[in-house]
This record gives sequence, C-alpha cells and structure tokens, in this order.
Amino acid sequence: MPSFGARLGDSVDRLAEHGLWRYALVPLLLSALNGRQIRNVLGADYDFHAGISFGVPIPVTDAWSFVSTPTPGGGVAVGPTALAGVVLFAVGIVLQGVLLAGYLGGLSRGVRGEPPAFGAAIREYWLPFLGFALVLLAMFLPPALLALGPAGLRGLLVLWLLVFVVGGYLLYAAPFLIVLHDVGLGRALGWSVSLATDGGAYLRYAAAYAVVVLLISVPATLVVANLSILGVLIGIVGLAPVGLVLDTATLVFVGDLTDAAGFGGENGRAHRAGLSPAPDEREAGTDSA
Repeated sequence: MPSFGARLGDSVDRLAEHGLWRYALVPLLLSALNGRQIRNVLGADYDFHAGISFGVPIPVTDAWSFVSTPTPGGGVAVGPTALAGVVLFAVGIVLQGVLLAGYLGGLSRGVRGEPPAFGAAIREYWLPFLGFALVLLAMFLPPALLALGPAGLRGLLVLWLLVFVVGGYLLYAAPFLIVLHDVGLGRALGWSVSLATDGGAYLRYAAAYAVVVLLISVPATLVVANLSILGVLIGIVGLAPVGLVLDTATLVFVGDLTDAAGFGGENGRAHRAGLSPAPDEREAGTDSA
C-alpha cells in the first residue's frame, strides 16, 4: 500500500485534476457554524494558549479537528440554556448527516472522474447518512449528559473518552463504504468493524492520520487560539482545504482497501495485499470451502 504522504499527494492531484477544490466549502461551512468552539476561543480568559489535538479519520475534517480550544469558565450551567444547547446539537448532527451525503457522495464520484452531482448524492445517500448521524449522536450525547450531571459523575468522562476513541476507530470507514459500494448503514458499520479488527493497513492509516493531525494542531492552535477573531478566520479558511485533502485521502484509502471500482493500483485494481472483503462475502467463502 502507498505511504500516507503519497496518499496526500495523490489526493491533491485528484482534487486538482477533477476540479474538486470547491468541496472545501463543506469543512469551511461546518467550522463556521460551530458556535461553541468559536465562543470557547473568543470568550476564554487567558494571555496565551497552546495545545495539541488528535483523532481518528472522520467524514469531514474541519478546522476544529486541528485546534485544541480552551474551555472558558470552571463549570457547566444546568438549566434551560444548557438543555436547549443539547437539543440544538442533536438537530445540528442530523443536518450534518445530510450534508455528509452530498460531500462524500460527490467526492466519491468526482475523484473517479464522474460528475460529482452534490444534490444527486444527497438524494441517493441521505437516509443511511441520517442513520450515521444518529450513531454520531449516540457517541457524543453521553459525555454531554455526564457534564450536565452531578460532579461525582464527571470522572466518567475520562472513561468515555477512551470508549469514544475506540468507537471512532472501529467505525471510521463506515461512511466512506456507503458511498464507495452503495451499501446500507448496517452493512457499512459491520464491514468497518471487520476491517478494524483485522488491523493491518486499516490500523496503520488511522495511526498516520492521528500523527498528521497532531503535528498540524500545534501551529493551528497557536494561531487560532491566540489571535482572537483574526485567528479564527485564518483557521476556518486556511484549514478547510487541508481537511478536504485528508478526507479525500481517507476516501481513496478505503476504496483501495476494499477494491472499490475506480480505485487501486494498476488497471484500476486495488493493492491486493490490502484488500478486505465485506463480512458476508467472507462467510460465503468459508461456507463454500
């Protein structure tokens, strides 16, 4: 399989060749709509802030994926405002699911030389991505509720962080599998878990992605967190194409790994050492043997 650096270079070439840089508007828009993170930066009381960020591949790598934001204040308010925030967050996750359908669906077609058709991708994939949005909500909601609960329960946030990282690793391929193979959410989730438990190229890619995000996060945090509104604007605009390149690299990687049409090495075939069939195909092969 190609190195992570080679994948990033290939993604830049594909985006330029097929005129897909405009898709950077999606991570830019999601970053600009993340009012909580913007308030954390603009409302924090500090003279200087530094930090790092890391994570597994996600469907849309926006600016806040690279920035360690300070949390202003020392506690969490419990009341109508906080509860309304949770509701708005849930609505935002669902709307994000629809946007993901157009983003990943259009990119999947575009990097293979087909018309991206953002709107058509939304119509085709909106239902499984709404389901995936609910999966994301199920992962994000527990820590939000723990933070709103009694102080004695907030220690569980550390435990949930571990669960969140493991869950993110197990499922990171799922949204890409939906658009690459036109499969439903259930099969995509099961396939992703199968790839994750196999380790190998899937694990190495996730580790390389985490390292790259960490390295970018050092200067990104220094700029965004310490230059007030100017830093926020620089981060939102400047990091959008960076996120697009990473998302495209993940899309192509999953396409190679699972032998999706239009991806891979010579003659359009994937690198055979990295291929992994869907779980039901494995079971069929075992039965026939």
